[in-house]
Formats: sequence, structure tokens, C-alpha cells
Amino acid sequence: MPSEGSIVVQGRISSLLTLGAGFDQELTGRENVRLAGAFMGMSNAEISGRTEPIIEYADIGEFIDAPIKTYSSGMRARLGFAIATSLDPDVLLLDEVLATGDQTFRAKSKARVLELVNGAKAIVLVTHDMQWVTEYCNRAIMLEHGRVVAEGDPAEVVAMHQEHSARLREEKAAQVARYGGTIRR
Repeated sequence: MPSEGSIVVQGRISSLLTLGAGFDQELTGRENVRLAGAFMGMSNAEISGRTEPIIEYADIGEFIDAPIKTYSSGMRARLGFAIATSLDPDVLLLDEVLATGDQTFRAKSKARVLELVNGAKAIVLVTHDMQWVTEYCNRAIMLEHGRVVAEGDPAEVVAMHQEHSARLREEKAAQVARYGGTIRR
């Protein structure tokens, strides 16, 4: 639970915050697709209509009928991403998951995110990949210790982040030099 504050949401929310979050490890991928659809509030007909496109998008072959516990983290991420983005959510929460999988799947996920962005949906992307920020975002927020330290144009916020990171690296290097390898906080 949040320690403070509140949020009001109108519309469907989907998230992919942790690889494989919410999957039942004993169920197959196919069964987890149906389970996730039910948790997202889809009707049986809606789940049935989306199951095969989700499976096709995840592209994990015959493993779709194997228990999730046998999947690699990349396979779980691919299936989770396929499920999360199939809902066509009003708000999609993504946390450091877009670099998952092989190069082909990363290209597919990039295309899917762009479809959602172009569909005027809200996407909250948590990342340390500054290229994603400048390519996909129309607004960026930089947080430090839970506080907003910069907000605005993605390119400007990325530049501030890079300057800040360089300054921190220099300060740590100076501490190492000063204290003979021991960094004090």
C-alpha cells in the first residue's frame, strides 16, 4: 500500500511490472493466458478471442502448453508482455521490461508500444534506458530517492540525468581516491 497520496483511475489498467508476476507456476502458458484475462475482467468470449493472438505474439512455440515453471525468464516476459498489451488498456504500466528477449522480440515489443502510444493511450514507463525515454515519451520525470527532481521535455530530462549521473560517478571516484578504496556515505 502507498505510504501517502491517492490516485483515481477511469478505464482499464494493465501492467507488466515484474517478469512473470501473477503467473501460476503450475499452470501452462495457455492456462495462464485465460487466468490473466479473467483477472483483467475479460469475459469468456473476449478471452477466447484473444488467446490465440496472444500465443502467436509471444512466439514461444510448444512451450505454451508446458507449465510456466519450465519457462526461462525471457519466455515468461514475452508471454507477460503479450498478455499485458493485448488488453488495449487505457493505462499501461511498464517497468524495465522492454529490453527483455532476443532482438526480434525487442523489435516486436517496440512496435507494440508505439501502437499503444499512437492510439493515445497512457503508458507509464519506468526505465534506466535513456534511448527509450527520448524515443517514446512525450513527458519525462526524474526521481531521486522517491522525489521528483526534474520534469518536462524528455530530451531535457535525459540530459539532466546524464549530467547528474556523471557528477555522481566523479564524486565516487574522488571518494575512492581520498579514502583509499573505501567509499563513505
